[in-house]
Amino acid sequence: MPTRRTDGGAPIAIIQARFGSRRFPGKVLANFRGKKVLEHVLQAAGESCGKDRLILATSNETEDDAVAKFASDTNRKVYRGSLGNVWSRFQEVVLSTEAEWVVRICADSPLLPSSLIRSMVNLVGPEIELVTNVHPRTFPHGHSVEILHRKLFIEKEFFPQNDSDREHVTPHLYRIPGLRILNHENPLGNQSDLAWSVEEAGDIERLEKLCPG
Repeated sequence: MPTRRTDGGAPIAIIQARFGSRRFPGKVLANFRGKKVLEHVLQAAGESCGKDRLILATSNETEDDAVAKFASDTNRKVYRGSLGNVWSRFQEVVLSTEAEWVVRICADSPLLPSSLIRSMVNLVGPEIELVTNVHPRTFPHGHSVEILHRKLFIEKEFFPQNDSDREHVTPHLYRIPGLRILNHENPLGNQSDLAWSVEEAGDIERLEKLCPG
């Protein structure tokens, strides 16, 4: 388990990652612009939330040993939990800290800018329980960020009730009546038709050509 922290004011960032993928096994460790896909995501999260506030959450299955080793080799904190119940991974990390807010990011998003994460962190407040940019989505796929209040992992009324919601972590929250949600809209307009995440092998070359940066 991660070391329990006492600085609850700043958010922690939890990056969910696994080696297995039906369409592109090992995608998070694929090379993209001279680095691993996962390294790009970890760097963006570290720049926005602080490297010491960053935790990679992967599974305890053997196939994810490589993911955990990569994070450990690059001096990032790692937590390993259930493969299918990703929500429980988040809950266990949250309960090991005193952080009031949790930034949720997927590891297949190498073009996710740290500036977007920072701008959304600045939106949290006492009247909000979830800051998101996917409800409704106006940002490209691969620029998805959700920031959840700690209570959503502690109070049972917010817990997922089926395996699909446990695997995908947050969809059930958008179905809870009265949940105080702030959606951050894309200042560039609706770009929800754009796919900037790595889902299959061809996406690496496609995204490198799209944003050679």
